[in-house]
Parts: sequence; C-alpha cells; structure tokens
Amino acid sequence: MDSLEGYVMNKLPTESVLQFEGYEVNHLHFDMIKEPLVDKEFQIQPNFEVSLTNNPEGLYSVMLSLEIKGSDNNPLPFELKVIMTGKFTICMKSENDELKEALLRQNTVAIMFPFLRSIVASLTTAANITPLILPIVNLAEAFENESG
Repeated sequence: MDSLEGYVMNKLPTESVLQFEGYEVNHLHFDMIKEPLVDKEFQIQPNFEVSLTNNPEGLYSVMLSLEIKGSDNNPLPFELKVIMTGKFTICMKSENDELKEALLRQNTVAIMFPFLRSIVASLTTAANITPLILPIVNLAEAFENESG
C-alpha cells in the first residue's frame, strides 16, 4: 500500500489515568549582568525544585522552579528564575495512594519540562542573547534519587 488511505487502526491507545489540565507561569525573573563577560568561560548550573499539592477536589498542583545564578567563582552573563505550576487530575478505579504518588512524582515533571525549556529559550531570546536551550534531562529520576 503506497499511502495510509484505507488504513484503519484496530485499537486506539487507552487514555492515561493522569490528565494534564494545563500550566501557569507564576514568576519570571531575568537580569543581565552589567559586567561584560567577553572571552570568559562560564558554566551554567541550573537549580531545580519541585513541590506537590493535593487540592480537595482531586486536582493536583505541581510547582516546578528553575533558578540559574552565578557565583564569585563562576560569574554568568545573566541570572534567571522561572516558577510554573502544572495542574493534574488522576482518574483511577482504585484508591492506591502509593501509585498516585509515583505517577505524580515521575510523570508530572516529565510532562512540564518541555514547557519550562520553551519558556527559558523564549526568555533568553527576548533578552537578545544567545538562547539558552536546556538539555533534555530526566528530572523525575533525579528527584526520585534525591528523595529516596
């Protein structure tokens, strides 16, 4: 068959029990450092934080923050901070709190991270500097190792 015409999917994937309801940006901060860093090497060391909140209506809020700051040993040409909150619902037949916690810890950050990457790239582009594109990282695994 040369095209997908006439192709019928026998079974559609089942919907996830974890539903992403959207996100909001709570805080954006960007500062250009006045001292020029021409021909100076620097290393960006992002600091991530995550916190989870359960609302009575079954809506879970996941706050993801990123902060990039320089130090005396590693001055940077800019500093930035982004705080965003994602909203999620979980529709499960059983009330397994451990499974819910695992879903929230592992999947929500993975869902939100591409949005954070886009925000940082857009913010640095708008500042008329070389855009900062965060590398793809497994933050869920990093936070799991940190808490466990």
